[in-house]
Amino acid sequence: MSGWLSSKLFWRGVIKSELMHRQEQQWSRLGAEAPYWSVLSGCSKTADIALADKREFYRSGEDEILLLRDFFRYAGRVVPSGVCVDWGCGLGRVTIHLTSLFQQVIGVDISGPHLDLAREYISSLDSQVGQKILLYHVLENQNALAKLQGKVDFVHSILVLQHVPPPLMITTLTTFARLLKKGGYAFFQIPSYGENYNYPHYDLEHAGE
Repeated sequence: MSGWLSSKLFWRGVIKSELMHRQEQQWSRLGAEAPYWSVLSGCSKTADIALADKREFYRSGEDEILLLRDFFRYAGRVVPSGVCVDWGCGLGRVTIHLTSLFQQVIGVDISGPHLDLAREYISSLDSQVGQKILLYHVLENQNALAKLQGKVDFVHSILVLQHVPPPLMITTLTTFARLLKKGGYAFFQIPSYGENYNYPHYDLEHAGE
């Protein structure tokens, strides 16, 4: 490998690492200050919400399961069972309902505070639901995630990737492909166009000079 290409790949990795840690800081702060609002903007922008609102927040995750079933039906496919990864699980709003379809659901997120609240809520549910769920931090549990490569039947990621910088979108989609077993499915939402949208271009040829 040439020195130039090696340097370019190195700085590309540095940039992605910086973006990832910036995302972690941002979402961890939101997880501490406004966790429910950070998932659904109709919620109160506070650290906690009223019990009735919290119940509706978690109930709304069931709507995503109905949507998922509809997509598979329209495609003439059967919803897989087995192992599901809920990427960007946040507070577990959808994660808990995915247990109605899959034998094991692994929620993955970049925010520790979000995952802590998800664990707290899941612990209050029927044990049959909680026993199906594992929660991983995308940075702290990289070894556990690596062991899942090629073993996942379904990846779910909704209301997530629009918050991710384009370089990390590519990395995330590549991760989905690596996690999935042959014949597996990924169900995700990703922005394709934004009027007047501009993302700063990193000059990798001169990075680090």
